Amino acid sequence: MAIVEYQGSCKFEKIPHGNSTRTSVPYVRTDPAILKEAARITKEKHQKPLKTSHQMMLDDSINAPNAKQIRDKFLCHLNSKLGYPSKLKIGSDEEKAIKNAINQAFDDPNHVLCTKHLKDNVRRYLKDKEGCGAKERELIVRSIFGYDGLLNSDDSFSFESKFSDMDSIISKFPNFHKYFENRLKPLLLNHVFKPLQDGTVKELWTNNNSESMNNRLKESIDWKPHKLPDLISKINEVSAFQFNDLRRSIHGSGNYILEDTFKNHHVSPDKWVKMSQTEKRRRTWKLLSQKPRDPEKKNYIKSTNCSFQVPPTAKIAQKPNQRKRPRAERVRR
Repeated sequence: MAIVEYQGSCKFEKIPHGNSTRTSVPYVRTDPAILKEAARITKEKHQKPLKTSHQMMLDDSINAPNAKQIRDKFLCHLNSKLGYPSKLKIGSDEEKAIKNAINQAFDDPNHVLCTKHLKDNVRRYLKDKEGCGAKERELIVRSIFGYDGLLNSDDSFSFESKFSDMDSIISKFPNFHKYFENRLKPLLLNHVFKPLQDGTVKELWTNNNSESMNNRLKESIDWKPHKLPDLISKINEVSAFQFNDLRRSIHGSGNYILEDTFKNHHVSPDKWVKMSQTEKRRRTWKLLSQKPRDPEKKNYIKSTNCSFQVPPTAKIAQKPNQRKRPRAERVRR
């Protein structure tokens, strides 16, 4: 019965598991192509299906799942770990496959697009498909992404007004005009302008930090494909460098400096050298586990039933060995 159930085309819809009566957590079915690939390998190598299953899990050279399946599975797993949130803020470039995967995995996400990628795509389109000169290219880019450009309009009426003013500039390039009308304008309106207007983001968003880390990872593997275990090892090495740099901030010899609210974790370099590895790890995890303090938050004095609270008063000077408060201070309180 399970074999019949897995036949046909795979639909990546989140539905409750049919064999479970106690849970309604959504999941994604396995693609039939994976089972077909497993059956082919089992038949060719004359081995048990369990051994084939282990091979497909450990050896990523057996390309049973494609990139779409891996991406969908990862995002659904991430959604479950986050507790199936609604209107989660997610940023990416304008790749159609990523947009579809995000909309499929998450419930009504606030999807924001990277304006750096949008700028680069506009420049590339004008240069490669229209033969547009550098001066005109930058003029169009400024009219869209500039300080007084389309995306920095005060409201939707101003957005449409500036778009009408741009028509005289982009009408010289018919292919780009069509591309702008059919593809670029809806993306800018729904995933850049509206998030700015409703306060999802406070400025034009870019994923430059992610791109720099992406470049770091590609350099670590010499820009060549690697098997999954090797890739995990490389990611662990890169993250270990960042972790060690964070640990150096404790004794003041790294690229990071402890903030004022974390100064209590500071240790002198001489003392740090004499510490054992266990003590160093304990100090590091103590730093990582501390939550940032809110400067506006005060430790209010609450009543017994928590129905009334007052802000704490400033402490007054106290002489050495003084046990009693001054009379004026007692009266004031």
